[in-house]
Amino acid sequence: MLTYCPESNCVGSSPASKSGWCIASWYCCPKNLTVHSTYLGDVSPGDSWLGLFNLTDDTTFETVSRNVATEKETKLTCPRQGRNFNWADATLEVYNVKSCAEFAVGPMTFSELSMWDEHGKPMEPEWLETGPKVCGGSTVVNRESNTITITHGGGQHVEDA
Repeated sequence: MLTYCPESNCVGSSPASKSGWCIASWYCCPKNLTVHSTYLGDVSPGDSWLGLFNLTDDTTFETVSRNVATEKETKLTCPRQGRNFNWADATLEVYNVKSCAEFAVGPMTFSELSMWDEHGKPMEPEWLETGPKVCGGSTVVNRESNTITITHGGGQHVEDA
């Protein structure tokens, strides 16, 4: 999960975050279990990250976030707990945003999206696109290029957007 939180989450990142941005691998919410890996603080606009979520054996999931250029990564291994993850999402999750100016100026693009089933067979997902976004935001799914692009903008208060 890419995070902007210079006052909390990114404080303990290794290496230390200079921009306030950091990234970690997360495993969330089955049976009230929410855990994450160590945060990496080497995150800058324009970086390319590889994200992996793998069933490594019948009982274990592995979540990896890897910087494509530096190959630095953060990894998390979690118990399966009988769960079958048969979905994926690209989400901008925000908390305590008071102004649209707090959103990133440029787009965030998830590219080269690929998924395989438990037998290694490629899957072609049907992405569900949700409704209107605050601050003039948009989510664009391009099925031909396997990309999802999320953008936000504007200068008004979030409540007015």
